[in-house]
Amino acid sequence: MRKPANYGYLKPLMILVISLLIISSSSFIIEDVEASGEELPTWVEGDYWHYNKTFERDTQDDVTFRSEVTSEEEYIDIDNEMFECYMVNYTWIIDQVPETETHFYTKEGLSLVAEITPDGTFAYNPTVKLFDFPLEGGKEWTSAAIRWRMADDEEWQEGPRLNLRFTIEGKTTVEVPAGTFETYIINMTGADENGGQEHILNYYSPEVKNMVLREEYQYNVLMNTEELTEYNLEERTEDDDEIPYLGTGVFTLSIAASALIYLSKSKIKENNHK
Repeated sequence: MRKPANYGYLKPLMILVISLLIISSSSFIIEDVEASGEELPTWVEGDYWHYNKTFERDTQDDVTFRSEVTSEEEYIDIDNEMFECYMVNYTWIIDQVPETETHFYTKEGLSLVAEITPDGTFAYNPTVKLFDFPLEGGKEWTSAAIRWRMADDEEWQEGPRLNLRFTIEGKTTVEVPAGTFETYIINMTGADENGGQEHILNYYSPEVKNMVLREEYQYNVLMNTEELTEYNLEERTEDDDEIPYLGTGVFTLSIAASALIYLSKSKIKENNHK
């Protein structure tokens, strides 16, 4: 009689394969979560960031301000080009008196589109490209924008031209009153409206989804500093969708579970035949 083939080696082999699948799936998820911090952030209505602004030259007292996302879906028409924007309200407390202005940032890139301030309504055409996602050390870009102002007769008047250059100088850990954060150092250089040379160091935190520190220099002299003192990020319901490999991980775990069930049933049948 022919001896039945021995397939006992298949069980340990399947267990080894299942283990490797689970480990590799987990590593994909972890790696993607770590990398996603450099990508374009999503702002949600109710997110806010509270800052304290200190003037280094003692020209005026410190002020505080809060920026809060008040709408996730605003549409701004600039010269027949429509931009889908976040609307962010800035509330400044100056001499205990609040002043509010509203900014509009594109949802694709967080570029500055328009401002409504106590001094008037302004639009940027082209928009001010404050970021270039994904953020990476050494990345550079420029932004040439014109600041338009709406006059009393509701006609747009051309204002100053902004020629800005941005460089990501690397990453660093920053400690501010709101906590300690890993940040990208974004160096913005240009000229102010009076022709004075200035550069601003913006420290962007993927965890906070915004700046945690801002240092403004004029002729290499530190003029003022903004530090994050408090922030709030609303619950994100779409977080799972932002992890591309999560579906792969669930599928892999399903295969693993099915295989384990199969092995268990096979073991039970084997015991019953003995």
